[in-house]
Amino acid sequence: MNPKAVKLVSISALLLMFGRWFAAKDLTWSVESGGYMEVYSLAVCLGAVVLVATTAYGRKYFWAAGFTAIAVLFNPFAPFTLSRITFLVLDAVCIAAFILSLVLPWTNHESKPALVDVADQ
Repeated sequence: MNPKAVKLVSISALLLMFGRWFAAKDLTWSVESGGYMEVYSLAVCLGAVVLVATTAYGRKYFWAAGFTAIAVLFNPFAPFTLSRITFLVLDAVCIAAFILSLVLPWTNHESKPALVDVADQ
C-alpha cells in the first residue's frame, strides 16, 4: 500500500470531519454521532494503523507512537466523546501531523561511499 496515498486519504477525511464539526452546533463530538462520521473515522484509523506499521518497520518510532495515538483517537470500535473545541484542536493537530509526515523525508540519508571505477584511475 502506498503511504502517500494513505496519508492523502486520511488528510481528506480529517478535513471533512473538521469542516463538519466546525459548522456544527453540537457541544460534544463522538464517532457514534451518525452520518458519515463513522466512515471518516474508520478511514483515518485504518490509515494511521497502516502508517504505524510502515513507520515502525522503518524504525521511525516517534512517528509510530504519534500514529498510534491518532488510531486510538479515531477508533470507531471504542469511540471517545470529546467537547467540540477539544475535537477541533485535536483534529487540526492530526491534520498537521499527516501533512508533516507527507512533507518530511522517511528515509535515512546516511553517507554511502562513492563507487569508484578502477579502470578510470
